[in-house]
Amino acid sequence: MAATIPQHLQIINTSYPAQDRGHDADSDGPLFSRFSQLPPELRLRIWHSSLEDHRRWLKIDIATGPLAPPVLYTPPAAAAAPEIPAYSTRNQLGNVISGRSYIASTRGLQLHSKLLRTSREARGAALRFYRVHIPLHFWADPVDRYLPLTTLDRHVPVLRGTLYSNPEHDVVQLSSTARGDADDQHPLLDFIHDLKAYDPRGIGICNLALGSCGMRDLHSLAKQRLDAPAVDAFVDCVSRLQGIIWMAESFSGRAFVGWRLSLPRAGVHFNHSMPIRGASPRFDLVGRDPRPVGPELKHVVTTSTNPRQMHIWWHELLERWEIRPVRPIKERVLFAHRTDWPSAKGEVWDAQSAHDFLKEEENSWIKSQLSQHGFIRQLAGRVPIEGPNELANATRPAVGFWLFPVEALGDDGERVVDGTPRRMFDLMGHWPELALSRLW
Repeated sequence: MAATIPQHLQIINTSYPAQDRGHDADSDGPLFSRFSQLPPELRLRIWHSSLEDHRRWLKIDIATGPLAPPVLYTPPAAAAAPEIPAYSTRNQLGNVISGRSYIASTRGLQLHSKLLRTSREARGAALRFYRVHIPLHFWADPVDRYLPLTTLDRHVPVLRGTLYSNPEHDVVQLSSTARGDADDQHPLLDFIHDLKAYDPRGIGICNLALGSCGMRDLHSLAKQRLDAPAVDAFVDCVSRLQGIIWMAESFSGRAFVGWRLSLPRAGVHFNHSMPIRGASPRFDLVGRDPRPVGPELKHVVTTSTNPRQMHIWWHELLERWEIRPVRPIKERVLFAHRTDWPSAKGEVWDAQSAHDFLKEEENSWIKSQLSQHGFIRQLAGRVPIEGPNELANATRPAVGFWLFPVEALGDDGERVVDGTPRRMFDLMGHWPELALSRLW
């Protein structure tokens, strides 16, 4: 298929044919029938290697009350159980848990390793690797990717299950839709406490990601009014973090007309280098972006909250709570173009959906230029702004995301930041790390 697709529409991600994914039991894909005859220690090394060869992005929302998604099934014993005081019960590891009635939920599609259901030996290896086994709720209809965003985010029923996590390997993005019912509780802190309680090593989170809402919630917390166990767990978790990522992904950033975003200096551009955010939770961090992205780093646009503001709030929180990290926390900013608007139909899961998105994006961009051709011609000199020669030399698209060091955004100076949710950054002085989504 790639031979018939123009270069500017050819993604750089590797994709895997169906027979290599094991989706079709009758396929002619490659098999290794003598695997069971290998020495046990070699088989375990192979299982472990397959678990280590990619990272995961766990996007978890914590909700309470009317904003929580409906739970499809609650065991009768749980429904009839009397209410017990918070932080008074223990889990199977013997650790105290919050016992709070928050609903922590995530999307389960492509989340867990197939080794969990391959064989007893493979499952054992996966359970040891993903050592945190915490109760969680999963969206009940993950195969329906064509619902409006509001439906996907808040109203899809959830089913209770178990999340298997490896703190050193997973990035955990947390968001909270509501505070607790009293001043002394906050569901996000309760969940962080419980995540540590279900970790045999007592770590819970090594790599945290926060958007503006999550960071704003944390910044507003008053330490003195919260449950002591939740405070202790949060302080310990933050002090031991390896890294934190500020979310600056948005629905803009590739094709944009500056004046429509209230960014007149941005001009009219199509940023081919800006990664497209994939829907799969699995990704590979490949390091320095290998593409020739340099010139397009001058116009990195996002319509999210200014990530510098999140950085400032974070350090104010550390100061106010007197949290002293045991090691420097690596702060990075994530930039990517989201595709799940106005519905999840545009989500990119595989090579075909990536091609469909890119083609639709190109058609929409051309139509947009033609519909306001006079103004575009005045700004860019011609319509469309890119001809065959420019497109032939354009940077190939990537499905994934960029990570920049927070220093790339500039010094916060007196900690006064423009709160405008539309920003353009000149990041030419910092080459980004590139993460590529696993496409299936």
